[in-house]
Amino acid sequence: MQALYKLALAPVAETTADRNSYGFRECRSCADAVAAAFNALSKPNSATWILECDISGCYDNISRHWLLDNIPLERRILKQWLSAGYVENGFTYPTRKGTPQGGIISPTLANMTLDGLEQTVVNAVPRRSRVNFIRYADDFIITGKSKTLLEKDVLPAVKRFLAERGLTLSEEKTEITYIKDGLTFLGQTFRKHGNTLHITPSKEGVLALQRRIGTLIRKHTCAPIDCLIRRLNAVLRGFCVLPQTCGII
Repeated sequence: MQALYKLALAPVAETTADRNSYGFRECRSCADAVAAAFNALSKPNSATWILECDISGCYDNISRHWLLDNIPLERRILKQWLSAGYVENGFTYPTRKGTPQGGIISPTLANMTLDGLEQTVVNAVPRRSRVNFIRYADDFIITGKSKTLLEKDVLPAVKRFLAERGLTLSEEKTEITYIKDGLTFLGQTFRKHGNTLHITPSKEGVLALQRRIGTLIRKHTCAPIDCLIRRLNAVLRGFCVLPQTCGII
């Protein structure tokens, strides 16, 4: 049933979506978001300051009142879905707030909740402020020509927008970064040297790859070497495919 309603909701979600919203949308992948970030930061006159934003428990804290008032679905059915709970290890657990993670329609609801944030940011700053907004699901960055602009104009506007929807930014994980110091977004580290932007896998991503390779080797200690090599190559290809897909290497 949720899949059917999601199909009906999709045209509305797409026509009202932010221009630079990626994730859980057709032809809007993680690679596309990384490519958009590269385009926004790679030019000689690109913004050099970036606001990295992290929403605290996005799915778990979205205001149900906001969803019921703003999502164009039958109110009774949407209310039932939001309070349906989830099943884990054979036990059913209630969901008292937010939208259940794992629900077929939940990513679409989360995207629609955050749509409008890009225009809010644009409206909060003067023209030619070098502001770019790139969001993948609930992970987003905002560029600006100065730290003061992001701190005094952009950040308060973002907080007000999220507060209306029951959401808040994580104070520990939200920060303003200088591009030459590097920032991490979607598993990639962006750092500029002179006028050249370099993208490399983040330290966390490399460590995760090492752990995955170690686990794979331990599980296949008795397997033929050619079988192990094929499995390792598949993991390595998956790790390398993102920058190739973006056209940045």
